[in-house]
Amino acid sequence: MKRIYLRELIHMMGHLLPPDADTDQEILRFNVDQALPSFQHGEDVVKWWAVVFNTGKYPALCQAVKAALSIFHGALVESSFSVMGTIIDQRSTSMKISTLSAVQTVKDTLQTRNQTGVEMFRRDDLKFGEVDRRLCSNISAAGTRDKVQRQEN
Repeated sequence: MKRIYLRELIHMMGHLLPPDADTDQEILRFNVDQALPSFQHGEDVVKWWAVVFNTGKYPALCQAVKAALSIFHGALVESSFSVMGTIIDQRSTSMKISTLSAVQTVKDTLQTRNQTGVEMFRRDDLKFGEVDRRLCSNISAAGTRDKVQRQEN
């Protein structure tokens, strides 16, 4: 990695690093370290960085890189924006992140299992089956909290 990219990464992820970290020195040592294997184009970047992590030489730099590598990416990012487009409207723009996350988790689970919500939660005898009173109570309480929050906002 070129020095400028590492400096930008440290700048972006600096809030995650200890305040006393001397990142400029770490980047300098990293760039001249002959013991590190060279990165080849097409190589798995995560596996390459794992080798660097295991050296224990660059704690602040490695912490920033781990944070950057853990950022959600890929095709599901695009679908996340599609999901947000279908659930965020004029009335629900104040939706909490935890609620959005729950909706995305349920949708991803259903998509992964290739099922609808009805198929996933189908019971043999819906009319005479046992009712989970705790679940009903939680659903009711969540609805009440959401209504109160919307009125406050």
